[in-house]
Amino acid sequence: MRSISLKLRAANGMADKERRSETELTAMLMQEFRKHPKCNHTTGIAITRRAKGAWSVGFVREHAASTCPEALEIVADFQRKYDLA
Repeated sequence: MRSISLKLRAANGMADKERRSETELTAMLMQEFRKHPKCNHTTGIAITRRAKGAWSVGFVREHAASTCPEALEIVADFQRKYDLA
């Protein structure tokens, strides 16, 4: 298993993002990853709190050298929509 930490920042200028718990974000992200066959090797994630509700994700992967591009896009989209509660 390999874990890679990604530092993706929330978009500037977004007001009133919905706040979600780490548990909620983890479940929502994993559900989205499962919709993409290339992301099946992602077995887990770890969410790290950043400043002012921002957060980043570390990926746990089985037998894969890199994170699928779809997962990176999904995380970036979620970061634009949600702050960590």
